[in-house]
Amino acid sequence: MAAGSDYAAFVLDYGADESPCDPSALAVNDSGMRFESRWKFSVGSCLSVTIPGEMRRDGVVVDCQPAGSGSFETQLLFVENLCACATNTFLASR
Repeated sequence: MAAGSDYAAFVLDYGADESPCDPSALAVNDSGMRFESRWKFSVGSCLSVTIPGEMRRDGVVVDCQPAGSGSFETQLLFVENLCACATNTFLASR
């Protein structure tokens, strides 16, 4: 990507697997987020989310459906201090 452009990436298992994300397929609000990725997450999975300029947030996958072209649209509900996300770390970075 060109310098200065937005970039979002998903990083799992502390960097063992990474995938770029189309920023237009990523929506974050106070209660959770929606994103598309190549990974299919099970409903109930705990994810730890880090967004630059914000603190880390923990969340629970409440929906994950095929979005076409081999990707999945995932709905994540933020649940502060509830999930012990020991194995899956999810980073959205710029």
